[in-house]
Amino acid sequence: MPFPPAISILLCLLDRSRPAASQGGKIVGSGNVVLGVRTCAALNEQFSASQCRAWPGWGSDPASIGTVGIRNKISYTAFGSQTFYAGKVAGIERPGNFFEGWTVGSYDSSSLSYPEWCGDNGNEGAPNGWTGFRNFNLQTCRINRKRGEYAKSQVKCRMKGAKRNFLKVTHKYLPVAGQPDLYQVEVKIRNLKSETTAISDLRYRRSFDWNVDPYALHEYVTHHGTSSCSDVVKSIAYGQCHPDPNPDNGCSFGVSGDFTDTGPADLGSTLEFKLGPLQGKKTKTVRFYYGLSHPDGGSKTSEQKMKDALAAVGANVYSLGQAHYNHNTGYPYTFGFGYSCSRPQEEGDGDNAPLRNDYSWVNRNKNINCMTDPKVLCTGDNRIEGLLMCPRSCSAYCRDVSPECSTKMCDEWRLKFDCFKTCGLCYAAGNGDQCAVSTE
Repeated sequence: MPFPPAISILLCLLDRSRPAASQGGKIVGSGNVVLGVRTCAALNEQFSASQCRAWPGWGSDPASIGTVGIRNKISYTAFGSQTFYAGKVAGIERPGNFFEGWTVGSYDSSSLSYPEWCGDNGNEGAPNGWTGFRNFNLQTCRINRKRGEYAKSQVKCRMKGAKRNFLKVTHKYLPVAGQPDLYQVEVKIRNLKSETTAISDLRYRRSFDWNVDPYALHEYVTHHGTSSCSDVVKSIAYGQCHPDPNPDNGCSFGVSGDFTDTGPADLGSTLEFKLGPLQGKKTKTVRFYYGLSHPDGGSKTSEQKMKDALAAVGANVYSLGQAHYNHNTGYPYTFGFGYSCSRPQEEGDGDNAPLRNDYSWVNRNKNINCMTDPKVLCTGDNRIEGLLMCPRSCSAYCRDVSPECSTKMCDEWRLKFDCFKTCGLCYAAGNGDQCAVSTE
């Protein structure tokens, strides 16, 4: 049973009195974004001058918080007057308040519980210092950094009392080409159990407490796209959540679904995603985006810039955090977290392997879902790319260009979609990927 709101709030206040424990994590930055990544992949790592010395203005912690979550990497002068110096504007970190983290788990709908789970949170790991991560079923954690821009965290998960690890979770934080206001968070989840032992309902949760300068603890929060995305099973304006989802540890109240400019209050976001089944020895990949934007000095507000950046990467589900004044424009900064609403695919072998979850493949350029929009996806001048199993829902629309593909069981055929083409080339499984029918 979830804690009553009053008890949950009291627990959160007690949590804030604890300092953040360093995990020996990494601080990375590119474009306009700096992230502090803990060894076990949550944000809010202790400031390190040695990791930031190459950036102007970062000889010491510019915001004097001591912990880096999401910051502005470069200075910005608003409309030729007020200057927001590099590293001064924080999005989630605040002295004594380091709520940002993730949870991965298997969900059991019959008991409404998570039999196996693991996770990390900057605010919750402190009581036991560096070894505290084992409280959250993380058996090992390690991280590396490249060029000051890229961080990769790998963890292995084991339930208490168990003899073997059940998941390997890899988080990569990397810049987004052409989008200086965004960082991509690529998450790979591998089922370490035997090939015959599947996870029937894999879940991933991300929680973060927006603390947006210059008036932290008084934010406006917006959620968009969560109500129309079947991947999203939880969406609330509250981010002070414990990694353990059993019970919900106070993470079950607050404004839910989609909403615009809720606040001002000490708010955040918790978004939980249903990733579907995961077979043993298989991996699923899902991608998220963190970032911040400031006005362009002209007519475009920081809010619109963040929305445009998220749209450019196909992130149609998002949370925005904004300061409590001028929140309708997001001045001076808008912080964002985004997700592209399409179920992640199981990995094959190699870069050109087929994507297995054919029922939910999406044309990411135009957000066309193969299951709900097969005719649009497979006809006309849509940009369709990739090699995947011939989708059942699309097969009926492939007759004009590839008759054999529509008459065979789709699980036995591969369909190659060519950019700017309709349903392209049909490949026979077990035939060395030789083209069976050509459309050219």
